[in-house]
Amino acid sequence: MTGRILAAWGPAGAGTSTVAAAFAGAWADACRVVLVDADLYRGALRVLLRADVGGNIASASRFPAPAGAPCPHDHLERHRGGFALLPGVPGPAQGVVVDAAELVALLDRLAVAFDLVVVDVGSTLAPDDAAGRGHRAALGRADGVVVVAAATRLGMSDLFLQIGPLGVLAGFDPTANPPWPRPIWAILNRGQGGKRLEAYTRRVERELGLPVAAYVPTDDEALWAAEEKGLPVTGARPGNPASRALRDGAARVWRAIGPGSGAG
Repeated sequence: MTGRILAAWGPAGAGTSTVAAAFAGAWADACRVVLVDADLYRGALRVLLRADVGGNIASASRFPAPAGAPCPHDHLERHRGGFALLPGVPGPAQGVVVDAAELVALLDRLAVAFDLVVVDVGSTLAPDDAAGRGHRAALGRADGVVVVAAATRLGMSDLFLQIGPLGVLAGFDPTANPPWPRPIWAILNRGQGGKRLEAYTRRVERELGLPVAAYVPTDDEALWAAEEKGLPVTGARPGNPASRALRDGAARVWRAIGPGSGAG
């Protein structure tokens, strides 16, 4: 039995890496989790989580894996957040190219070794771009997707302008019920609440058919603590509002896609 693959995607600046790391940290006590930085333009997780490992997703996908392992042993870090971490390409990408088929094969191997594979996917989905093709391949392989959007006027505009290719990849059909054939959720991130948030939530759910799994309020204290400690927000300040919201969102996703959920 293989593990589940959850991809996190959102427009640039939405906080997708922060959400992906928070979900990995929230699930780390329940099962074997690996967090994969598959932003093929600029991997952020090595810096955010203060990783100290030599390899990255480019070499892990390209080099032969040892027998019984998903990738060379020195590529995965056992992070103090409780999960394994595979860092992304140095950023900006510095000419590093990851083949889309090799990336999918790597994710398949990781799904054999772990119960949950959380993939932080880069924002571009352009098919004529090498990074975009890799991002599309990762999303196409995922068993479920978390879409992260900034809960601001600009963030909503970015989401509606950029989600089209994801809809094509995932088979979005606005006439179907549900309109998305795969499990998918939205996380509204870094907002201020109030009537505007209610309006954003209604628009995302009605026009895009995306159930909102969590609204994450702006929480500078939690973000600063996470940066200083090199931990996910959920581990750096577990009692803060942003951490509680992210844990609630992770719990909702877990019920649908986690081990023992019946998904598959």
